Amino acid sequence: MHLSYASPLGHTLVDVDLYLPKSWTGDTAQRAEAGVPDTVTFATKPQLARRLIETAVTGGLPCRWVAGDEAYGGDPHLAAALRGLRLGSVLAVAYSHRVPTGLGVLRADRIAADLPKHAWQRISAGAGAKGHRYYDWAFITLPLAADQHAGHHWLLIRRNRTTGELAFYRCWSPEPVALHHLVTVAGRRWSIEESLCATRRLVASPTQLGGIRKEVSGSEWLTRSRKVGGDKSMPGNQRLGPDVRGGALGDPRDMAKAGLPEA
Repeated sequence: MHLSYASPLGHTLVDVDLYLPKSWTGDTAQRAEAGVPDTVTFATKPQLARRLIETAVTGGLPCRWVAGDEAYGGDPHLAAALRGLRLGSVLAVAYSHRVPTGLGVLRADRIAADLPKHAWQRISAGAGAKGHRYYDWAFITLPLAADQHAGHHWLLIRRNRTTGELAFYRCWSPEPVALHHLVTVAGRRWSIEESLCATRRLVASPTQLGGIRKEVSGSEWLTRSRKVGGDKSMPGNQRLGPDVRGGALGDPRDMAKAGLPEA
């Protein structure tokens, strides 16, 4: 499980935690072989995400938004915790996700099907390898979703301009924001894929004294590097260091989001 940090100036992985599958919790031999400390217990990915974000925020990391895929958007406890931290969020949800409206509780895909043509806007979700990633976007305010944290709730919908495929996001912000702002945050979530690809590196094979090098994936490298004691396996320049905790990365208003990836 990785936490990525992104701004208009770039992005990087800033923290990591071990996701232990539930099937491993009682398998002593497998845990010992993998070097998993006894202190590591099962936690869902949203629970791990909340832990990483709270650590980053309380440590002084300046951020205003969190983005994540369906593994996180489907957990109401994580969304409530982010509202409690006053962090805006754009979290992907399933097409069957249900939201409160003036017509009752409706599925996201039904809401999308009933939208008029003028509700959609062509907006870029950011630059990709082949140029800007343009989609059709629409959003619906959800005033009935308000809770003790107040703020503003939306259902954000993305439509592929070629295939018509839909994607859905539950969004929240302590202040009103425009559609293009939510789209920007949604697009920044893809930076985690780029960050994970960047962790593919040449590392010296421990079995080759002659210095033969082998390319390994970031996840394999992390697994090999993890030591008993937890998260010290992350390189020092990728962990949340004292400069970051002190706010050296800049003013919070300059930051786009702190992202939640799938590991």
